[in-house]
Amino acid sequence: MRKQLIQSNIFTQSVINNLSEFQKDIIYLIQSYIDYYSENPEDDITIKYTDYLKLKETTKNDSYSFSEMYSFTEEITKLRGVFYNKIVNEIVTFNIIDSVRISPNGNENIIIKLGYYGKIFFYQKNFSQYLEMYQKLFNNNSKIGYTKLTSNIIKVKGYKRKKLIEILSQYKTTKYYKTSFFELKILLGYITITNIEKSTQKNLFLFEEIQQFIESDSYKTFSHFNNSFLKGAVEYINSNEKIDIYKLRYNTIKGYKQKVEFIEFYFEVEKSNSNLELIKILEQLKLSKNQIKYLMQILEEEEIYHRINTSIDVITRNKSTIYIDISTNLPISNLGGFLYSNVFPELNNKK
Repeated sequence: MRKQLIQSNIFTQSVINNLSEFQKDIIYLIQSYIDYYSENPEDDITIKYTDYLKLKETTKNDSYSFSEMYSFTEEITKLRGVFYNKIVNEIVTFNIIDSVRISPNGNENIIIKLGYYGKIFFYQKNFSQYLEMYQKLFNNNSKIGYTKLTSNIIKVKGYKRKKLIEILSQYKTTKYYKTSFFELKILLGYITITNIEKSTQKNLFLFEEIQQFIESDSYKTFSHFNNSFLKGAVEYINSNEKIDIYKLRYNTIKGYKQKVEFIEFYFEVEKSNSNLELIKILEQLKLSKNQIKYLMQILEEEEIYHRINTSIDVITRNKSTIYIDISTNLPISNLGGFLYSNVFPELNNKK
């Protein structure tokens, strides 16, 4: 299982009505088995009941049973989510999982088949193809990134707290997030939208365009929303050492009739120990400090690890280190040239 969960920002910005906290945890569990950067995305993912218990740091006696886990996972196939495709200016409906079956090996494993959008959300290759298709059709070069989460998010209590952490995690680079009060309530599920699939050319997050599809709004005033959820959620996040976001604070911006229209979030991000491990690996590949710094500025850690692990094998023989080209299984005669041409071509752009 992976310590980092990566998903497209269109999934982070999506809404799935009636998704329970347990089902959200199941989705995190699925993501923990997925290599976002894989060149060969898989349709079928096997999830293990014992791994779920391990991630949650719980036991069978204190958690849902395997049969309940299977039942909840199967229900996810029936749930429909929506996101707003900014490139084509329309609402898109989706399901994450197409089918679910119990593994025949009898080890309390569940085999899930990712849906079309499930693969787009959780695999860079599928997402890139999806994005390129619309960019070509509509001559739009919009950039849409991804969200990186730690697997510890599965230990967070409360579906809406988990969702808030996901939303904020899109902005770990800037450590700042500004949103409308209306949009935040939609993303957190406090506003219920119905029959949205019948509407195209509507912006999911603009009240003027989508108000006719609103079925309910749990918190119409910010004070109610703040006292019932936001204040407590921020305190919880700041007190939870397993979350890499801390010193979270927020500010409101008022508009017409002194009503809160926008919320600004400011926060800090915990530096991962994996940074030091990655630096050591890159140093072993004989890259300079400037080259390492450059790569870590333009590429995510997972991407760097993936490129190294799929390109180079290291063998120690008679106290000497031999670098092997995985594609040919032959020793690399010129390590620097190999890195520049096969692993990190971006280094050719660094002066």
